[in-house]
Amino acid sequence: CPGLFEALLKDEALLQPLVEFARDAACLHGVLMRPPPTMKPVTLMPFTLLPIPMPRALYFQAVEVQTLFNTLVDRVSQDEAFLEQALSSTIEVDDFTARLFHIYKQIQREGRTPVSADLCQKH
Repeated sequence: CPGLFEALLKDEALLQPLVEFARDAACLHGVLMRPPPTMKPVTLMPFTLLPIPMPRALYFQAVEVQTLFNTLVDRVSQDEAFLEQALSSTIEVDDFTARLFHIYKQIQREGRTPVSADLCQKH
């Protein structure tokens, strides 16, 4: 729809409400960051309102990296000793993380139903 996007970009009356809606939706979904150096004020993370072209090779490189990252996250999530060591100082000062880790350890003790989202495979 390149023609549609170009027309939208030229019509401020159509574009501005769409921009405001997208910004509100981003806020509601937590697309926020605390930019350095102060790290105090929260601001929206940059995002695009409309699709942008991407070189094909870079797209497939991103898919490959994401697949590897998903595998890493999956393996880390199954290594209780590593997680406990890595999160130990955070668990001491952050109640939310401590509660999540408590739930994780309880599930590890009680057993779980083997479920996999298969996020580590290329499709």
